[in-house]
Amino acid sequence: MTIKAMINQADRALAELSKMEDDSSIDIEIPSLYDFVKEAWKVIEPSTPFVDGFHIESICLHLEMVTQRKIKRLLVNMPPRHAKSSIISVLWRVWSWLVDPSHRWLCASYALSLSIRDNHKCRLLIESPW
Repeated sequence: MTIKAMINQADRALAELSKMEDDSSIDIEIPSLYDFVKEAWKVIEPSTPFVDGFHIESICLHLEMVTQRKIKRLLVNMPPRHAKSSIISVLWRVWSWLVDPSHRWLCASYALSLSIRDNHKCRLLIESPW
């Protein structure tokens, strides 16, 4: 298949998707990322209680602004065990797909085990009844 044919096929698929979105009668209100994190936590960490803190709300607000393209670069530096990987690598990714399903992600880590862990949690959340 040539590149031109692949582009045409992708354009047709996007046109169909936008037509399906226009035809849909389901109106779902997407919560803020912060509210999503609080509710989804029990799915990805069932044995760990959610402990709220100002840093979680701050991360979520900044990530929402990245999603809205109001912030172009964001660096999050925090000590270990403050939920930054769970929020950024798992929950934000799923939430952003709710906001815009066309978002594409490439996630990486210095350790394969961390990449597998975060991708597994992401899949658990997507496949959960919640």
